[in-house]
Amino acid sequence: MEQQQVVQVRSETLGSPSEKTFGSGYLIAPRLVLTSAHLLPPDEPADITVSLPDDTGAFPARVRWRRHDEIVDAALLEIPRTARDWPTPTTLRGAPYRHPQRWGRCVTGGTEMRATATGFPRQERTTSRRNQTALVGRVRPHGGAKFEILDDIGLLQTDVSGLGAEKAASTTPWSGMSGAAVFLFGEKLLLGVVRADRLPRQGTRLSYTRSDDLLACADFRAVVRAATGVDPRLEAAEFVGLLEPAPPRRNVLSPIMLLRADAEVVSFHGRQDTLADLEEWCLTDPYGPLAVRVLTAPGGQGKTRLARQLMARMRDRGWVVGQVSHEPRDLHALRTVQYPLLLVVDYAETRPELVRKLREQTREARHPVRLLLLARSLGSWQTRATGALPETRLHALSPGATDQQEAFRTAVRDISRHLAAVVGGPDVDWPALADAVVAARPVAGPGVQTALMVQMEALAALLRHVRPTQRDGRTLEDELLDHERTYWQETADGWGMGPRGTKLLEPAVAAAVLCPAHDEHEARATIERLLPGEPPGHLTDITAWLRDLYPPPEGRHWGRLEPDRLAEYHASQQIVADRGLLRRLFGRAPDHQRVQTLTVLARSAVAHTNQGRAATAHTVMELLREALRSVPAYAPLTATVLRAHSDALPEQSHVLRDHALDVARELSRLCHATGDTPQARRDRAWALHNLAERHRAVGEWQGAREAAAAAAALREGLADGGSLTHRTEWADSLLVLSHACRMTGRLMEAYDAGDRALNLFRALAQEDGEEGEKRERGLVRALINQSQAVWQLDPGAMPFDQTARSDDHTEEAVRRARALVSRRRHPELDPLLLVRALTERGTNLWRLRRHPEALALGEEAVQASRRLAEENPDAYTADLARALMGLAVDYGTASRPRGEAMALEREAIGLLRPLAGELPAVHRSTLAQTLHNLALGLSQEGDDAAARECIQEAIEHRRTLARDPHGVAVPGLAHSVSVLATFHERTGDDAAAAEGFEEALEIYANAPLPLDASNLNAQSGTALDLARAYDALGRPTEAAAPLGQALAIRRRLSEYAPSLYAEGYATSLHDGSYLYWKHGRPIAERILLRQALPHHRRMSRGSEEGREWLAICLHDLGTSYARSSVTADRAVPALREAYELRVELAARDARYEAGLADTCAELTRALLRTSRFRDCVPVAEHAVRLRRELLVADPEGQEQPLCYDLLRLAEAQAMAGHTEAAWRTVCAAEKPCRELTDRPGRSPAQNAMLLHQLAHAVSLCGRHDWSRAVRAVEPARRAARIFRELADQDPHQAGAHAGLNSAVTLLARVLDRIGRHDEAFEAQVRRGA
Repeated sequence: MEQQQVVQVRSETLGSPSEKTFGSGYLIAPRLVLTSAHLLPPDEPADITVSLPDDTGAFPARVRWRRHDEIVDAALLEIPRTARDWPTPTTLRGAPYRHPQRWGRCVTGGTEMRATATGFPRQERTTSRRNQTALVGRVRPHGGAKFEILDDIGLLQTDVSGLGAEKAASTTPWSGMSGAAVFLFGEKLLLGVVRADRLPRQGTRLSYTRSDDLLACADFRAVVRAATGVDPRLEAAEFVGLLEPAPPRRNVLSPIMLLRADAEVVSFHGRQDTLADLEEWCLTDPYGPLAVRVLTAPGGQGKTRLARQLMARMRDRGWVVGQVSHEPRDLHALRTVQYPLLLVVDYAETRPELVRKLREQTREARHPVRLLLLARSLGSWQTRATGALPETRLHALSPGATDQQEAFRTAVRDISRHLAAVVGGPDVDWPALADAVVAARPVAGPGVQTALMVQMEALAALLRHVRPTQRDGRTLEDELLDHERTYWQETADGWGMGPRGTKLLEPAVAAAVLCPAHDEHEARATIERLLPGEPPGHLTDITAWLRDLYPPPEGRHWGRLEPDRLAEYHASQQIVADRGLLRRLFGRAPDHQRVQTLTVLARSAVAHTNQGRAATAHTVMELLREALRSVPAYAPLTATVLRAHSDALPEQSHVLRDHALDVARELSRLCHATGDTPQARRDRAWALHNLAERHRAVGEWQGAREAAAAAAALREGLADGGSLTHRTEWADSLLVLSHACRMTGRLMEAYDAGDRALNLFRALAQEDGEEGEKRERGLVRALINQSQAVWQLDPGAMPFDQTARSDDHTEEAVRRARALVSRRRHPELDPLLLVRALTERGTNLWRLRRHPEALALGEEAVQASRRLAEENPDAYTADLARALMGLAVDYGTASRPRGEAMALEREAIGLLRPLAGELPAVHRSTLAQTLHNLALGLSQEGDDAAARECIQEAIEHRRTLARDPHGVAVPGLAHSVSVLATFHERTGDDAAAAEGFEEALEIYANAPLPLDASNLNAQSGTALDLARAYDALGRPTEAAAPLGQALAIRRRLSEYAPSLYAEGYATSLHDGSYLYWKHGRPIAERILLRQALPHHRRMSRGSEEGREWLAICLHDLGTSYARSSVTADRAVPALREAYELRVELAARDARYEAGLADTCAELTRALLRTSRFRDCVPVAEHAVRLRRELLVADPEGQEQPLCYDLLRLAEAQAMAGHTEAAWRTVCAAEKPCRELTDRPGRSPAQNAMLLHQLAHAVSLCGRHDWSRAVRAVEPARRAARIFRELADQDPHQAGAHAGLNSAVTLLARVLDRIGRHDEAFEAQVRRGA
């Protein structure tokens, strides 16, 4: 209560001077008085005046609101603006919203509370005035239908002199106290307004109208809101020492204070979906157990403001709400709350013990209890606080340019309404200035901005018009801090510090940010550490100045710069500018200051990173790590400090990784010698688990494995008792151990640990009780881990049906992760878990060759991880890069334009390069794989130089990784070396290609770990490539060994997993048969084709593509048979089956017609060779029809095959006795054959063969007519001449000599057939010369 605001209220009914009343009142705003309604005439016009107790002047007042009934007896009187000489009390001067009245209510069923009311009772009447009297009594929370102030002793005599009989009869000692405000004793919480004296036989009992009944009146609230600018809010009287004041803190002294969330200067904007979700969370299951949720987001995202908005909504629903400020000595009153309760804990990551106690004290409450925790991120703090928590991750407020512009407009206009009271400027037209600032702002880009960033920009834009500052190359934070320095300087001048003192202001403000002080002694000690050697007078002045600079919260000697983002920025800038500042402050600081210093600077490093100031972030971290290393021996770091700080660190952060490991190492060392009690062992296990996690974050896999193994062993012992929590912790450590074992090459151990973790989590997920969602999330992580682990095993170590369970695992992981999100009906809940489940599901589908199913999952993963990375690049950039790489693979397998996939890969590489440069053990492998993939895409696009450069960079990274003794990265190196060799092969450098393939196979052979199925498949592919390279170099005998190696591996893989590798084995057999065909080894060729045939038959049952491959295999096998007269009969069934398959395929899809035409041609040839002329004719006719159709779209490719098909048709018709049809066909072929052979640029060998075939067909079809048969001479002679020339050019070319022999024989036969025997003999002698 403010005594200056107590007033006297007088009322006189106009026309009835005897009808006068006198009472008390209280100013709740500069010109608004709260009093009792019964003091005022109900209907008649009256002369109402208000006067201050020490002033004889009476000022007119008018009734703004009144209500008088059984529940409420209260009124609001307003002193009009026309009363210009009204002396506003000093406690209410300034803007009315700076000192909003606080309103209280009793919310428990507990003991009585002390209360006070100050007024002007009759017994204090003198001849000239009435004096104030403060009644100190007690109120009973929920003490019955009447609400009273009780005082067992305070019975006073009643002075009724000068009163009439009737008036005297109704007068009591406390007459005149009506309308007095009732306050919680010693606090500023208004509980109600005095109504009447209950006239007890002993002591005092004054009834009063409760504040909660007043605020239940909407019109009452409207009047108060209009007068104060603030909506009145009820607070719990019993928890005044626990909860923050409810009204916004509008007593701002500098521009930056307008940005505080608790000032509520800028209207609440957006977040309606999240707000509705949280409100539903509060209201769902009202009779269920205590519910806890954590709201996470980087600083400045709007967590606190959203929580305040939620509290306002729930307060309107009758809930007891409040933000916990600090822990009082006794929290037992929480157990007796008579209403639903919502408690908000800000900075929960730094206050886990408080959260735990709140939870314990509210667990047995009879009404719904909700704890909403606000934190920068999840971390180990949640384990100490409550265990696992449902997380609502607060996304950025304004992702779109239009939304950003609207948020900026709102911020400018709201801030401008309050800025005049802070910076002055009576001549400034603030509304016009706000409109000008909004109009001048450039349209925001597509980037994501936090709510605080938008408001900072708005404030800076307004201040530029009244306080111009330098802007070139400066950050927004620097610009705003420049304005704040003006405030510092002005207040320092008031203290008369002088030039020397003003130089110390900035480090002093930083010290207040880093080192909160509980009392004056601690504050003075902090400043002495900060400024050693300064005169005592300066130290005293600066300590006092800091206390006055920013209002201190309860329990603190000084406040600090806010909002946090600017405070953290300023503190970090100061420690960078003065490298000794941190060491001076930290070295001898008490524990709570050390925790604050570590937390603030760690947060500042993350903020610098996310704003693109990586160099500053690294400098801050270097100084922070150095401060930890250089603490004096007489003031060592304690486990309490390190645990509190470790709990506040985010679960993943790139910039904090090394610092977090430093903390974890020291904490584990301190916990190692804490005894052998169950709690000591649990603490030691936690420290080891935390150490393992931090080792993993920096890629120290061996350290991670050792720590995780020790943690798992300890937790296994603790879990023997069957506690859900202990078993969950054990399963967590087994998961970390599994991952660390995989990264250190202990693959079977990784599988076993992961399998134990999976079984544990699966059983735990079935259990009821608390932390159910933690166990479900653990199950999702275990499913993902086991899917990864099983694919790294040697195929001989695990049957494929076990490996294939990864399909079920990843499907279940995605399903459960989605359920965790949908159960809480909000898309931003626990998003990274779903991203990782989606990514692993997509990868697993790729392994299982189910590519189409993976694309949508990959796109969803990228969309989610992109948003996370935009909001917190430090934490989530690597996750985005991995998602981009996976989606690029999905694009490639989905036949999307290659450019789209390459764009994703380039983006991922851009993100990964700096990460891999700083943390190669973690990110280099992902960078190398992405470069590898991009190189393949560039090669497909024909950019050979860029592809080679890209794959060489990948190889360099993988050579470095392969030096790791665990050997995990060795197969990747072999794969990249093999890809470089294929690039050499494509550019015609077969020697370099062979050398590369040899190196790759040697790397595979010397790999320290057994190769998994995927790497075995890659190894076999390299062996096949080497065989082809040897063949290209003319070293066919050397090709046999790598070909045999490839076939042996693929046979093994085909037996291991037929669904995945049978096709590859069949393809390899096919490829090998081609090599044998090239080198004239038909028997070996047919053996491989026959081995491939059953695999192709199996694959043909499931797909159209499989049937096409079966047709190809039959085609090639039949063609091979047909080349030899000995096996020609076996050719026809194979080619006939191929023909029927391709007829079926072509009927469904015209793409298969070219293959059908080829099979028709080969089947025609086989039927001719086996003298099945009548069967041959329809097949040959079909071939001709197909070729003519294909000729339209592909004249160059189909012209020669058509000529041959026509010639074979003519031959079949002739041999089948269709003489005239045969002649017509051969005549139709003659012209295109001659045109084709006369065309420049064709190969002589091709011309010779076509002429030879033409001559044979003309001679055969015209054998019964000399005039027809003679037309065969010219093409026969030309064919013989060309073959002669080819044989002369290369005497060792067996093909040319064989062709020459055949051509000479045909020429002699043609000449003999037309009776030119001498010429026939001469042709044989001269052999085409």
